[in-house]
Amino acid sequence: MWFNMAYFFETGEEGKQLTYITHYFKTNPKAMKNSLIEFCKENKLSVIDFNDEYNEGCIATDKIILNISFNQISPIKTGIDFNIEADYFLFGRKNVTILLEKIYEYLDKKHQLLGIGLENVK
Repeated sequence: MWFNMAYFFETGEEGKQLTYITHYFKTNPKAMKNSLIEFCKENKLSVIDFNDEYNEGCIATDKIILNISFNQISPIKTGIDFNIEADYFLFGRKNVTILLEKIYEYLDKKHQLLGIGLENVK
């Protein structure tokens, strides 16, 4: 009998792996949101919703849902965190890690990476 399992995890300041630690970019939440929408279009991900009032959004693949929070720490410094739900039989975390790394790589091309983790922000 085969069954899928749901994996729940999130990024934050206390991550054990660089991919799961908050990334900070030289931008504002609106520009970062627009970059994520472009990323979704280029990579055929679904944009479920973005809320400018709360600086939050949600994007999805067929097996991964990413709830996104933008943390504006100054007018030109914004952090990005993800709350992740992945539906996989095996190796769910690896697939999420690959997706997050692609997102970070794309954002780094569009906006200057200031640091990973608040204590490392320039």
